[in-house]
Amino acid sequence: MPVMRFLCLLLLASVVAAAQGPNSAPQKSNLKPSDLCSVEGTVVKSTTGEGIKRATVQLASVGTGRQPYSTFTESGGAFTIRDVAPGRYVINALDEGYAPQAPGQGNTQPRVLDLAPGKNVNGITLRMVPPGVITGSVYDEEGDPVILARVKAFRITGWKGQRQLGEAGSSETNDLGEYRIWGLPPGRYLVAANYHPPRSNPGPPTEGSDVYLLTFHPSTSDTSQATLVEVRPGVEASGIDVDLRGARAAAVRGRVLSEISAKPMRGIRVTLDLRAGSSSVSSYVTSTQNDSGDFEIRDVPPGSYVLWAFASEGKRQLYGRTPVEVSGTDLESVSLVLSGSHTLGGKISSEDGSQLDFGRVGLWLQPLDSASGGENAEIKPDGTFVLPVFEGNYRVRLFGYPQGYYVKSARQGGSEVLESGLTISRSQPPAQLEVVLSPQGGRVDGTALEAQHPASGIRVVLVPDPPRRDREEMYSIATTDDFGRFSLSGLPPGNFKLFAWETVPATDYTDPDFLRAFEDRGTPVRIEEAQQQTVQLEVITADEQIR
Repeated sequence: MPVMRFLCLLLLASVVAAAQGPNSAPQKSNLKPSDLCSVEGTVVKSTTGEGIKRATVQLASVGTGRQPYSTFTESGGAFTIRDVAPGRYVINALDEGYAPQAPGQGNTQPRVLDLAPGKNVNGITLRMVPPGVITGSVYDEEGDPVILARVKAFRITGWKGQRQLGEAGSSETNDLGEYRIWGLPPGRYLVAANYHPPRSNPGPPTEGSDVYLLTFHPSTSDTSQATLVEVRPGVEASGIDVDLRGARAAAVRGRVLSEISAKPMRGIRVTLDLRAGSSSVSSYVTSTQNDSGDFEIRDVPPGSYVLWAFASEGKRQLYGRTPVEVSGTDLESVSLVLSGSHTLGGKISSEDGSQLDFGRVGLWLQPLDSASGGENAEIKPDGTFVLPVFEGNYRVRLFGYPQGYYVKSARQGGSEVLESGLTISRSQPPAQLEVVLSPQGGRVDGTALEAQHPASGIRVVLVPDPPRRDREEMYSIATTDDFGRFSLSGLPPGNFKLFAWETVPATDYTDPDFLRAFEDRGTPVRIEEAQQQTVQLEVITADEQIR
């Protein structure tokens, strides 16, 4: 299920659970019947004006913390919320797959209602952006339709300055080779298909077996050569066909060894992952076959991979990884050596000596060649920690520290590793890691405008200037409130650009290709320690983003 739809369902569930009936309301006290208010209107599709049935409409009180009023729309999208206590409210509509339309895009209705005693408001129209659909067919190398091919729609995201892919929806082809992926938020997508035909011979494949690659529309295994598909609200992007590409696959065979254990190596899980920044999104998993640690991974397409394994031996943990290049010829005698962890000690402190509760702070050593994995430290209240860590190169990441603070430095053995990364070597015990938090983070406040009107629900992103765009922790994000206002605090010093996007997936803003298209729309800012500044931003609309 796409992330946006999943989050919407969670929000819907919480709203409905809070409701006591189709027209839920908080307890009213000391109010005369003549003081109570009502709100009437309709919820419609932004594209056609057609009413949306069974959408949830919510009135949330501003600044009181009281339970919201909520109801469901009827046929034609009509709704009525009665017996509302006087006050100030934000009105919203929610429905699976839909997103609220931002002000300035044909939506002139107020989202904040001031209800004086006895006031009845009608004529409210809440417009919602309907999801889009992608349809097409999958063909093999001879032009025949492929049945039960798996087709996925990917949002382009970014990590460490590299293009990455995030799955937004998927489908299987039918008996005609056709697929349909629905419920997609408006935006740009890459569409890819893959097919694994059943084996007629269950025995070992011959060297250089033919396999289908994960193939992107129209017919390429390279994301940089793929054609982007624009999905518009409530519109079907049809004819998005994929012609599958084949490749000479290979087997990767080898042995898992241990530097410190003489125990049998049978049953250890071995994983072959594409290296960070590679265009594919596949992983291959197997287990060692015997006590000697022998393993085999079949049908691996050409590419740059990382082979890794993890094993537990009582309280002791073993880990190993090695780069692997696959080019269509079987690889034999690949050695994967497991070694034990090193002990990394250190301390987190505040630059001004403040007695923070460091037990609430998290420290994560993030591998430089992977977007996941790594080591997490348990921090004691005094800021000290002892962390088992394996050989490798890591980025030092902190989270959970107080608002207004930023990570000023991370030093190991007298060397600054915040920018360059931390290296753990099996040949040398790691020196202490000293991390300093500073309460002198910069601050930026501002307003996002669309057609000269404050725009609510806009994602504002502070993006570091090159070369620091490979450091995900340097990015800061905020969402504008109902009056178009935002605030970012605890910012590290440096040169940045501020962007205001009407809609953007969670990590599109770190994708270099995505940023390149809007570079001139960013507002340059210079962040200094303990300084506050105010800016005004012009929103980059959804229509501009998919042109």
